Amino acid sequence: MSPVRGPAVTMSEIIAAMEAGGACSVVDEDFARDVEQGIADRNVPWTPPTWE
Repeated sequence: MSPVRGPAVTMSEIIAAMEAGGACSVVDEDFARDVEQGIADRNVPWTPPTWE
């Protein structure tokens, strides 16, 4: 794996760009919850299984 390159883009920036481009997508509660869970999971340290 390699680190992410370039500046991070916020969800609000993505939504603003979509709206500016004429997109009419709706972010529902389930999607927002999934994104929040993904962010929370990413902040949990990964403990790989031990090899015997």
